[in-house]
Amino acid sequence: MLKKKVAAIGLVVAALTLSFPSVASAAESDSYAGNPSVRVQDAAIKSCQRSQVMFDAGYFSPGSPVSVGVAGPAADRVSTSGDTAAADGSLVFSFQPVAGQAGVYTVTFTGTAPSAQTARAVTVPRTYSAVISVTSDGSCRAPASVAAVGAPADSALAATGGAPSPWLLVGGALALVAGGTLVGVGASRRSRRG
Repeated sequence: MLKKKVAAIGLVVAALTLSFPSVASAAESDSYAGNPSVRVQDAAIKSCQRSQVMFDAGYFSPGSPVSVGVAGPAADRVSTSGDTAAADGSLVFSFQPVAGQAGVYTVTFTGTAPSAQTARAVTVPRTYSAVISVTSDGSCRAPASVAAVGAPADSALAATGGAPSPWLLVGGALALVAGGTLVGVGASRRSRRG
């Protein structure tokens, strides 16, 4: 009876172990969802620094104007650039708050999504809001060493999910085989006794 429970637990553990990589690889990505992505570079900055919001190619209609609204402390005095989509529908928007002004800013982008080639042009609005948190450091001076040598220029979040470790797959397969073997041995012993 104990062997049966151990075998059942082994099978459940093996099944869960093998299912984790497949669940992790179902995370949203460009190829999975088919939608262009948006990245906010440096969502938390000091008042003298600059943040960027980057839209991938195909997010907006090519060459279309994008309405940008900024809400937050002294929002009418922040420095911004980038309100027209490029020829491929991408957009790079730069944001720099007023020196010494701390707070949370919401930047809202409203444009048109590219439409499929149909008999009639269809305008589909596309909106995105980015939140940028700004702290005041008082001095507004750049540090002597802005970035370490060899540091990556893009500080976007790492893509997670995708390819599972081969060791995890081999370990899960071995656990599944071991559990199946225990169940088979237990069943054959019962059939010999009974």
